[in-house]
Amino acid sequence: GSRDAVEVVQVYAHEVERDSLERDDAEQRLVGFAKVRVPAGASREVVIDLDPHAYRTWDVENSVWRQRDTLHELRIGRSSRDVVARLEVTP
Repeated sequence: GSRDAVEVVQVYAHEVERDSLERDDAEQRLVGFAKVRVPAGASREVVIDLDPHAYRTWDVENSVWRQRDTLHELRIGRSSRDVVARLEVTP
């Protein structure tokens, strides 16, 4: 844009294969974010460290966290409703 700005880049993890998840498991979870200053007319590259627990889910039956090694989609944007890029990953 024509003015200096501050953007918050957010990364959400969405588990693609949802059949085995609990009904109340979130559609997507915030797993990382970064606040970035962007000068007028410029763009910035951003590196965001993801939460190491991003691919875990709560096992209600056994009361423990479980690692989910299924296909995930990382959604990158300004908010959960303003996704501008998607990347599929398998942890």
